[in-house]
Amino acid sequence: MSDSCEKPISQEPLGSKTISLAFPPEGFEILARGKNTYLLGRNCRPLLDFLLKDQRIKQLLHSITPDISAGGRGEIVTIDIPGENTGKGVLRKGIRGGIFKKILGSTYWGKLTRMFDEALIADFALRSGLPVPEVLLAGREPFAPYCYKGWIITREIENSYNLADFFNNYPAALSAQNIQEKNNILIELASIVCRMHDKGIIHADLHVKNILVQENAKGKKRVFLIDFDKSKVVQHMTIKQRMINVMRLFRSFEKQPGLARFLDSKDKKQFLKTYFHGNQEKISQAEHMLKQRKWRQYLHRLGWHIEGYK
Repeated sequence: MSDSCEKPISQEPLGSKTISLAFPPEGFEILARGKNTYLLGRNCRPLLDFLLKDQRIKQLLHSITPDISAGGRGEIVTIDIPGENTGKGVLRKGIRGGIFKKILGSTYWGKLTRMFDEALIADFALRSGLPVPEVLLAGREPFAPYCYKGWIITREIENSYNLADFFNNYPAALSAQNIQEKNNILIELASIVCRMHDKGIIHADLHVKNILVQENAKGKKRVFLIDFDKSKVVQHMTIKQRMINVMRLFRSFEKQPGLARFLDSKDKKQFLKTYFHGNQEKISQAEHMLKQRKWRQYLHRLGWHIEGYK
């Protein structure tokens, strides 16, 4: 990573255990109100004031038990942004994933704050030129010794769908136009993931539901990355680290019902070709690594059966 990208943040590798609140992004501020602590983006004090007064939002933020039936890693509310930052924001309450979701729900513990870490990394990605939503606000609200709830608000990517929903809206029999559009989206995604990795960012949850496709009034599509929870930044990414992250993305196509047809072996080859800018030596290394780790796919499939995905 270039020095210019690192100046506004901690010189230590970023991650949930290394980011310090002493190093908020440039233009952000840390505000304490009682026992609660907030990380505010640029001109976002009116937004915080609104949140603390709105009864619907307060009820969501103060509840410890999440709506498990809603699925996903967080309860989401779209809100109007007051003040100078006009538009809409997306508030996501932090909820643990996997088996801990049903046991611990939205309870976190420790002195560090995952949502602040996520905000720092997401802002770093944005300043690095990656297509990610702007971070507006993040909060930590303790409710017991060393236990807290947390949430984060990002600017809404208007007229967008996550990649799973976008592709599943295609007809059963794909037209030539559908196929071309799909190919263009996957090529753009490969380029974005490569740029993200070049910046040292390892997305901890790189899957189809954390990728948004936005369509403008002229029908042009644009791809965005969201949800940098538990992600980290390293000084240099090895090809193994890169491919483990890419494999996570590939698996998500198989995990989601009806989505495997949008990423066949030919699509994967094209993805790697775009990712490595046509460098055949690196493409061959990556393909060899994917084959070596193929046995792990069977373990994931077993887990999907247990979770009820398959």
